[in-house]
Amino acid sequence: RMLHGTDSFGRSVLEAVLDGLVLTPPDRPMRSALQSVACVLCEALGLPEDEIPRRSPTPEAVAAAELQRNRILRARWLTAETQRKAQERAHGLEAVAQGYVPVHKHVYAPSIPTSARAPLAPEEPFPGVWATPLLSPEFCAAVWEELHNFEATAKAQPDLRLPLRIRHDGNVGDLQDCGFAPLLAALQEAAQSLIALVSPTPAGSAATEAWDAYHAFLVRNWVGRDCDHKIHCDRSALTLNICLHASPDLVGSTVGFYYPGPDPAQAPSESERAYTHVHRVGYAVAHSGQVWHKADMLTQGTRGSLIVWLRPKGQDCGACDAPVDKTWRFCKACGEALDPADQMTQPQT
Repeated sequence: RMLHGTDSFGRSVLEAVLDGLVLTPPDRPMRSALQSVACVLCEALGLPEDEIPRRSPTPEAVAAAELQRNRILRARWLTAETQRKAQERAHGLEAVAQGYVPVHKHVYAPSIPTSARAPLAPEEPFPGVWATPLLSPEFCAAVWEELHNFEATAKAQPDLRLPLRIRHDGNVGDLQDCGFAPLLAALQEAAQSLIALVSPTPAGSAATEAWDAYHAFLVRNWVGRDCDHKIHCDRSALTLNICLHASPDLVGSTVGFYYPGPDPAQAPSESERAYTHVHRVGYAVAHSGQVWHKADMLTQGTRGSLIVWLRPKGQDCGACDAPVDKTWRFCKACGEALDPADQMTQPQT
C-alpha cells in the first residue's frame, strides 16, 4: 500500500525520493543513500533501474515545486493557527463576559470622558517620536487597578477560564483578547491627533478610521526584575506607550531612542542614542514601530505602561483580503508572501 500511496501533494514515494535525489549534491553521502532507495523502490514496483534518470525531473522543476509546496505548507499551518486562535479568542471573551466582575466599569466605556483626559500638548523631541499628556492620573490608576484585578482573578479562579496571556517577560499580553478591546478603541480615539502627527492620515479621515489598535500588553518594571533590555524595533506599524503607574521614588526606567546605525538592519550602538524619554503618569509616547528604542534599567521604585500596537486599516492581503501589517513577511491567514523578496526565496517549513 505504501508503494502506491501519495503524500498530501500527490507525490508517490518514488517521486519524493527522486526529488530529493535531484536536489542533493553529488558529493553528499545522502545522495548515494537516496540512489539506493530509488533502486529498491524501482525493483519493488517492477521497474528497471534505467527508469530513474527518465523519471527524474529537472533541478529547476524540483526547486519550483519545492517552493510551491513550502508555500502551501505555510498556508496550511497559518490557516489552522488563525482558526485555532479565533476559536480560543471567542471562548475567552465569552468567559470574560460570563465570569469576570470589573472593579472599574467606566474603564470599558466606548469613549474616555473629558474628565479623564489631559489637555494635549504634543511635542516632537526626536524625529518621528511624539509625546503628550493624554490621561488623568485618576483614570490611569483605575486602568492599572483593573488590569491587575483581571490578572489576579484569572490566577485565583482558574475555573472561570479567563484568557490570561503571560508574556515571556512575565507581563500580561494580548489584552485585546481579554475583554479590553473597548479600552483600546477608546484610547485610540483619545490619541487620534497624536497618532496623526506620527503618521498623517488621508485627507478627511480620522485616526480611528485609518488605524486599528489590534494588540496590547502591560509592561511592569521593578528593582531586581530579571529582564534583558535590548535596543529593538517593534513588530508594529505604530506604537502607543502610555504610562499608567510610576512610584514617587522612581529612578530609571526611561526609554532611549536612537538614530539608525551604519547598517539600518542592525541595532545601533548606545553612542547613537539621540533622546531619552522620562515617563510620567498619564503621558503617552507615539512612534513608528521601526524607530530603534530601548527601555532603560530601573534602579529604584516601580513603573508600568500600557503598550498598544496599531496597524493601518485598508492594508489587506491580495490573496485572501485578510488585514495585514506592513511589518509582516507573510499573511497570517493564508500564508501568502507579502514581501516581494520572499516570493523569490524558498521559505523554510
